Amino acid sequence: MAARSDVERTLRSLIGRLNGADPSAKTALPADRAIACVLPDLETCYRANLRKGQVSRPVAAGGPEDGDVVFTVSSDDLLALAGGRLSLPAAVVTGKLKIDAGARDLLLLRRMF
Repeated sequence: MAARSDVERTLRSLIGRLNGADPSAKTALPADRAIACVLPDLETCYRANLRKGQVSRPVAAGGPEDGDVVFTVSSDDLLALAGGRLSLPAAVVTGKLKIDAGARDLLLLRRMF
């Protein structure tokens, strides 16, 4: 199990990459989205908001109840995904990453990643 500090650093890094992504890839994003990352092994959830193509800094929260897009992943697998040691498709197919989102959000996520 990864340390919370490593998870928080990784989430900030991922958000930084997303915020720095090609602006044309972000034009199709919805105006506002609540994003939750559930880490069952740490018994925590981090939330961030997507507004006008920018994702806010993640904050620890109780649960993903109001997330438009909810990622569920173990802390170790999150670090592996961010570090390129685990691919997104492999993580989804093997059940290491679960994404709960509407069809439109899933298509937009696929386009960005």
